[in-house]
Amino acid sequence: RRLPVAEQPRDRARRGELPPGRADQGRGRKAGGRARRVTMKLTDVIRRPLVTEKTTVLRDDGRTIVFEVLKDANKIDIKRAIEKLLGAKVADVRTSITRGKLKRQGRFVGRRSDWKKAYVALQAGHDIDFMRTE
Repeated sequence: RRLPVAEQPRDRARRGELPPGRADQGRGRKAGGRARRVTMKLTDVIRRPLVTEKTTVLRDDGRTIVFEVLKDANKIDIKRAIEKLLGAKVADVRTSITRGKLKRQGRFVGRRSDWKKAYVALQAGHDIDFMRTE
């Protein structure tokens, strides 16, 4: 049973406020703390270069190379991995997440995993040759 408006307490907690003594407790984090970034190995960031008709045209027209990368990797991680592992200077990185397709085998339905694609533009004068034989 609710009290009439005139009798309701004025010191109740409002949205976004915590009662006294709980002001610094927030969902398991320290007050004012930052989210910790887990460092990943450079060799785990780049999975493979994507070689398709579309990426071949991009590669022939300019300095853009396309890679499949780790889904959790950000643009900074991708740039560092390319520069350290492949020895080319990176000018720009663009990323896109490719959603997995639904696939059927008879009456059974499955779903492929989502994955991330990175378009890496190299600086002028730099190149990566994957088809090189030594």
